[in-house]
Amino acid sequence: MGHSYTSKAVAKQDGLAMGHRHWFGYPFPAPNLRVPRGALPAGQLISCAEDMAHYLIAHLNGGRLGDAQILSSAGIDELHRGTVDWIEFGTSRGRSGMGWFSIDVGQTRTLSHSGNVPDFSAFMALVPAYKTGAVILFNADPYGLPMIVAEVGMGLTVLLAGQQPPPARLDFIQWIMRLLPLIPLLQVVGVLATLQTLRRWGRHPGLRPSTGRIWGERILLPLIPNLSLAAVVVYLQSSGLLPFVHEFMPDLSWIARIGGGFAGIWAFLRTGLLLRALRKR
Repeated sequence: MGHSYTSKAVAKQDGLAMGHRHWFGYPFPAPNLRVPRGALPAGQLISCAEDMAHYLIAHLNGGRLGDAQILSSAGIDELHRGTVDWIEFGTSRGRSGMGWFSIDVGQTRTLSHSGNVPDFSAFMALVPAYKTGAVILFNADPYGLPMIVAEVGMGLTVLLAGQQPPPARLDFIQWIMRLLPLIPLLQVVGVLATLQTLRRWGRHPGLRPSTGRIWGERILLPLIPNLSLAAVVVYLQSSGLLPFVHEFMPDLSWIARIGGGFAGIWAFLRTGLLLRALRKR
């Protein structure tokens, strides 16, 4: 594996591809993205398709590549042995071992692993019964959601196992990310609509609804989405998750900060304006 590195700076000298981060569903180059030191044990190993092919061949060949016996055949078998049930969203997906997930495709056993960092992602798989393997390297990260990479990779793995892969189910996520800018846009529309309503009530007092309706429909009900959005930001910040979200989903991070902060302020301003309108009545 002559083109595999633990240093991003050294890998760049050997032609490292440009990494990308997604902004609202579209990939943008991220040439100077820092490497989080805390992520080094979990990722940041840099390789290429040829080197990873050598790695998979050694796994399929009892630990041997060419004339070199890297690990014993028994050691490879132990690496591939699933020992813990892999539960995802309450459903058993297979078993996990030393870095490999053992998943049965029909009657065929497959081994795979996927991962992602803020600007790259990857998937590798083995089908020992067919002596085949595959590696997919992406120079972009799919919104910090490794299950997207796994869905693509497992589709290929199912093909290697001689079966037809299921249709993609996670394609809707990119559309959710593309619709994120609607949140601040709807907030601006809400502000303009509220100000227009208050102006209309001031000009035509008879158009004002009853006090009960104003409290229920105009004050309490709108507080729910505004305070909920503000609470999301407070939770992300207090739990320490906000920096993590910013690394993998910068668009969502900024929308949460801007939209959540605005929602919290507007919730109090809007309530004050409506209470003032009630006092005038």
